[in-house]
Amino acid sequence: MSLLSADQIQTLRVEWIDDYIDLRPQWGTPISGAASKGAVALTLTGLASVGTLQAGTRFGMTVNGQAMMYSLAVDALISSGSATIAFTPPLLAAVLSGTSVIPEPRQKSLYNKRTGRLYFTDPELQDLAERAMRLRARSIRSADDPDSMFFRAIRYYAWTAMLSSDEWLNAILSGTDFTGANTLLAAQKQTVVVQDAAIVFYDQTGPQNVRFVR
Repeated sequence: MSLLSADQIQTLRVEWIDDYIDLRPQWGTPISGAASKGAVALTLTGLASVGTLQAGTRFGMTVNGQAMMYSLAVDALISSGSATIAFTPPLLAAVLSGTSVIPEPRQKSLYNKRTGRLYFTDPELQDLAERAMRLRARSIRSADDPDSMFFRAIRYYAWTAMLSSDEWLNAILSGTDFTGANTLLAAQKQTVVVQDAAIVFYDQTGPQNVRFVR
């Protein structure tokens, strides 16, 4: 049985480790204009004030209780909170004005900008969770906040693996998004690993306070 739920995996990626989920905030919760069955374009409102909706983004709509998925065919520029999108396949049913259009989240990280994949797959995160629980269950269960202690233990094992990986360090050093800061990133991560270890491996009977300010 898997230790981590889908929501917990998302929390780990967004808040605890470097792989994270882009919820595409520029889409907001857009509202589509009415369109007929077979249409291949929609006008959306309620978007960010400016920006670009990226080609290839999958999005869903629910019409008459049926969920349908489509894919953005080309980039669409946002102007004053609105955009006209072209998509595939053609609409399977007519949609009314006011229908919510929800884009799929996108997983991304510095690492996959270089390698094309996340550093940890979902099954690998499950493996880290099992390792954390197998080795540090006592610390986790006795903590004031067991969920945070569980995630902290997972992060300890995850970041330890990253720091020992030449592939990950090369991705850090080549990351243009970290110009001016990339030489500090690994050292900062090592500092957090030490802090996590001090708490996760602190042998104390009874509750442990692991709350911290991020």
